[in-house]
Amino acid sequence: MRGLNSVLGLFITIGGALLLGGFTILLLGGDQRYGGPVFFGWDRVYYGGGLISIGSVVVYISLRKLKRTGVNVNNIMMCPRCGEAYNTDGMLDCKCPVCHVVLEDIKGFYKRHPEYK
Repeated sequence: MRGLNSVLGLFITIGGALLLGGFTILLLGGDQRYGGPVFFGWDRVYYGGGLISIGSVVVYISLRKLKRTGVNVNNIMMCPRCGEAYNTDGMLDCKCPVCHVVLEDIKGFYKRHPEYK
């Protein structure tokens, strides 16, 4: 889960860079450090609009995928012996895979077991 979020964050950054580059080309004609605009006329529209389109698609798909990968808190249970949290979506029996103890619901767990706070 953490690795997937890092990859999606990278794609959001890349999409943002493409959007920024597209707007720079569309509005300013590109990088002005070398004595003037790099893109003229319709080239500004083609290249700038293309980068804006690609960047928008990359950011949209990444944000949509990031929204879908959320964790459902209702399915998280804690082991009372080792204190590890587990997602019980794929578990047949709600037992800790390490301690083989029945897992407890996360709601109210820290009130029942203050030693894990």
